[in-house]
Amino acid sequence: MARRAGVARMTVYHQFGSLGGLLEGLCDSLAIAGGMNHLADAFRQPDALAALDQFIAVFVGFWESDRPIIRGLGALAVLDPEFAVVLEERYSWRRRGVRALLERLAKQTGRPKPKEMDDAADLLYLFTSFSTYDTLATSKRSTEKVTRLVQRLARESLGVS
Repeated sequence: MARRAGVARMTVYHQFGSLGGLLEGLCDSLAIAGGMNHLADAFRQPDALAALDQFIAVFVGFWESDRPIIRGLGALAVLDPEFAVVLEERYSWRRRGVRALLERLAKQTGRPKPKEMDDAADLLYLFTSFSTYDTLATSKRSTEKVTRLVQRLARESLGVS
């Protein structure tokens, strides 16, 4: 990577501190370019269902924003434990967001029930994952259609409309 940028490897390490630091910088850059700043708007929605829909839309938009790079980072995480740690930390933020949305939804709609919360969180985490997006986003299905499909799947799995 340093060679491609035309700088010495030590310059990269000096700038980012480590390979993990470089990956964190790349993830931050992807998040900004991919519109993750709109995630805060989802959490400001007073209506929990609207917040859920916007949360899903933001993640679909993010996954779409640089699909080949995001796919490649996932592949690298399988091969490199340092990459895996950084990506898992980022994914844990999505899991916490899912949980917060579900707790709001439960207060407003009574769904999911407390005994269903863990399963609901796992399903919503799955529905908002890159793998789900990557599977659904075909040449025959636009980003908007993927968004609506995932929103419908989420609502149906939670028993809300």
